[in-house]
Amino acid sequence: GGNWSDTASWDPHGVPGPGDIAKVTTTGTYTVTEDQNTTVAGIIIGNALPLGGVQQFFVPAGVTLTATAPITVNENGTFTVVNGGTVELANTAPLHLLGQGTNFGIIVLTNNNIYLYNDGTSASQGGLVNQSGGLILLNGLGGIVSALRPYDYFQNHGLVAKTAGTGSSSLAASVGLLDGAYTAA
Repeated sequence: GGNWSDTASWDPHGVPGPGDIAKVTTTGTYTVTEDQNTTVAGIIIGNALPLGGVQQFFVPAGVTLTATAPITVNENGTFTVVNGGTVELANTAPLHLLGQGTNFGIIVLTNNNIYLYNDGTSASQGGLVNQSGGLILLNGLGGIVSALRPYDYFQNHGLVAKTAGTGSSSLAASVGLLDGAYTAA
């Protein structure tokens, strides 16, 4: 746990960078806070059950996390973007949620998707809650996709906006709360 910038917390020592896939998978219950603007190839959050614990990942206010390859939140991981935090997912970087995702900040999807996985077993409990004040920007094709049913969920209390591109963007979940606001490009 601790801050992303703590070089001693990583094995090997050093902060993950643009060519790295960071793994927040050590057994135990702890939080890693992305405390600096970072570009990384990808991130894996949460270990495979039954190893235990909950591995939490926070993107706080004033910080931008840019991914150029997938971010995967496994069943006992959580991914939270705090109000004022930003996550930018390039066209080669979908977000896979087998665990829980919560957005109070900004998530930018460029020609890709957030995939929800939840079949009701302990191996997939995925869903996304876009909280009041949260913003999901859809740039180009892509959207929110129900990848494993029947319990995956998307709850929108904020804003989902298609801001660029042509064609349709999908919003799909087995269990949804289509509250909040939606705008088209």
